[in-house]
Amino acid sequence: CPGHGISVGSLGQFAGETDIVQNVWVENVVMANAQNGARIKVFGGNPSPPSTAGGGTGFFKNVTFTNFHVENVDNPILIDQCYMTAANVCAEFPSTLIISDVHYNHVFGTASKASKGVVVHLYK
Repeated sequence: CPGHGISVGSLGQFAGETDIVQNVWVENVVMANAQNGARIKVFGGNPSPPSTAGGGTGFFKNVTFTNFHVENVDNPILIDQCYMTAANVCAEFPSTLIISDVHYNHVFGTASKASKGVVVHLYK
């Protein structure tokens, strides 16, 4: 399905920069026939800064998705702390951007046949 959904990010993309997302409220969304529903995307760390491929820092906190209706969405909820970064690089150089206090209230509907359900890629 096309469509990136309600995506917050890309965060942590630039080494030496700090990204801050806080106190965000997303309410009364209908997302249909999309690749992603509620998505958080954070680049992993980077072994060779300066770079545009991760290594930035910061935080993502106090974000709420409420009354979020999905229909035929591949990834209804997706948190990716290794966005556009190889898994082996994230394992060795995890993101330093901190994700906390993320809330999902009344998320409902249907996922697509391609759905993997709730997808969370976190590295520590």
